[in-house]
Amino acid sequence: MDGVTLDVHMLLYAALMVVLGFQAVNFAVFTKIFAVTQGLLPEDPRLTRLFRVITLEVGATVGAVLVAIGLAASAWAFFSWSAGSYGPLEPVRALRVVIPAVLALTLGFQIILSSCFLSVPAGAGRGLTFRTPRRACDGRSTRRPDRLSKRCRSAAPA
Repeated sequence: MDGVTLDVHMLLYAALMVVLGFQAVNFAVFTKIFAVTQGLLPEDPRLTRLFRVITLEVGATVGAVLVAIGLAASAWAFFSWSAGSYGPLEPVRALRVVIPAVLALTLGFQIILSSCFLSVPAGAGRGLTFRTPRRACDGRSTRRPDRLSKRCRSAAPA
């Protein structure tokens, strides 16, 4: 027995796991933001601090860098193929460049689009909170009407 060899098939699965993990984290953050903006959860100070650091510009910059890396690696793979007169490729060698390039392109675009989506509440000028929906203030949509948000208590008629 010669031992275990991890090759491009494992690289492909690892890239898939990175993409799925990133999407799972995105889903968790988007869900948390939805719950906060709808008044289902109180504002999370950690999330508010995170949004002070991670802005649209930071996300767009990180995403653009990843896209540029992915495009550069893709161009290198294409030009190395053209240097061989567009003949047959050695699959393992080509995939060692193409898989990380596709991963960088995928994550770059996802980061750009996610940062655009996440900047919408901040763009409203009120942090994470757009508004408290009217039904969230009437007590019918909460399990405990005595636990209305501060805005609902301040907006309630005296």
